[in-house]
Amino acid sequence: MIRAATAAARPSPVRGDWFRALASLGGRCWLLAPSENTPVRGPKITHWEGRYLGPVHDVDLSQLFTAVLVPHPDDVEVLVWVNVWTSCNLSGEYRGVSFCSMVPRVLTDDWRLSGWEDRYKDGC
Repeated sequence: MIRAATAAARPSPVRGDWFRALASLGGRCWLLAPSENTPVRGPKITHWEGRYLGPVHDVDLSQLFTAVLVPHPDDVEVLVWVNVWTSCNLSGEYRGVSFCSMVPRVLTDDWRLSGWEDRYKDGC
């Protein structure tokens, strides 16, 4: 049975959202969406913890993951999939585990009001 107090809620990201990386993901990213079931590792994200990831270009929801397509923070020309949430912990228990925290929209709105502009890759 899931306890709401211990399970991380599944985020509902949309295009334009931003995330901040937590320590648990360790810089892993993918070139294909998790729902493709063919994981292809992307270039590792260095200095992972605390990095901002965004803007979200696309979202992939599968039974196990919520993943977002974002520019790689070390090479913004490369789009990568980052798992921001998973339904199961390492023991296989349904707990809901966050790899990233969603940046509050009020904060990203403030960024944009002060002149920040999101940049999107062509075709996304």
